[in-house]
Amino acid sequence: MRAISFMMTVAFVLAGLPGLLISLYIAVAPTDQHRVLNGSRKAEIEDAKAYIQRFQERHAHMPTNQDFADWARFRRDLESIGFSYQTAPFSDELIKEFGKPPEGAYVFNFVLGGSFVYYPSWSKRLNSVYITDEQWWSHGSRWADVGYFSIAWLLPFFLAGLCMKLFRNEADTKPKKSA
Repeated sequence: MRAISFMMTVAFVLAGLPGLLISLYIAVAPTDQHRVLNGSRKAEIEDAKAYIQRFQERHAHMPTNQDFADWARFRRDLESIGFSYQTAPFSDELIKEFGKPPEGAYVFNFVLGGSFVYYPSWSKRLNSVYITDEQWWSHGSRWADVGYFSIAWLLPFFLAGLCMKLFRNEADTKPKKSA
């Protein structure tokens, strides 16, 4: 019985190790939620920035979402990636990442590689877009992912301890008589 208990304990510990390692990696590994734009996406953003600048020069104010949507409707390349435009208010995450937006700031968002990405006009990273935590992490945040993967190692480690306790040799549990 002792051999079976030992083998089961080892099996459960080995089953839990990948989950433990993944949890530790997620908890401490640095992440870069910025992606560099390729040629076609850079050109689309430059066109959209130029449209906003021209609109401001002609009308002395920022375009509304509807103004931008009317312009973008004639651009099949923008329509196919869900390209949109937003003015203030901006999300707390974008403000935390890029700093306080100046007057006249805006954000473009569109689909890139299956995730929505954001291009804030006040970003100091040229030709780079940002992926929010909600899109970047499988469960919405780093710590939600750590918690999820912790189950993958806590359960096997718990079962390993249970095997050690339940399948002990009877001789180990009986008190020894003193002489």
